[in-house]
Amino acid sequence: MARPRPSPSRPRRPARPPAARRRNAASRRPSQRTRRCTRCGRTRPVDQFFLDRRTGSPRSWCKTCCNAYNRAYRRANLDRVRARDRRYYRKYKAKQAARERRPDRRAKRAIRQAVYWAVRTGLMTRPAACQRCGTEPPPHRLHAHHPDYTKPLDVTWLCSLCHGLEHRRIAE
Repeated sequence: MARPRPSPSRPRRPARPPAARRRNAASRRPSQRTRRCTRCGRTRPVDQFFLDRRTGSPRSWCKTCCNAYNRAYRRANLDRVRARDRRYYRKYKAKQAARERRPDRRAKRAIRQAVYWAVRTGLMTRPAACQRCGTEPPPHRLHAHHPDYTKPLDVTWLCSLCHGLEHRRIAE
């Protein structure tokens, strides 16, 4: 749809450069650490918003509103969602099955399960902080990294960021 032309009696205002718009938008916000949800209207910490994959900036709806919307959408469109999930499963079933059948994957899976059960039964304790950077993430964000799979319970506990960095370093 075309934008209406300005009337001849009122001249058009020159467009501001994008940096100036961002600067003004940032000055209107109470803090860079908080954001206002456009759905519920609450001001929340930035970590209560999912990050946009493309831009890396927080989305406009808070996690609570996104989750409520997704639950309601799934309930209202259950047949459509199940059909989509079936299509996805059929499309990637063979690829995933072949991947899981590889001998190295089977061994790694058994070793990961051994670590899981060792932590669960108390044979091994999960530390509170990452062993590389020292941050204290939530427990589910602390990963058991196996530098050597021949030693199943010899793991390095890394936060998700350090774990990703470690695997990219190994790949190089």
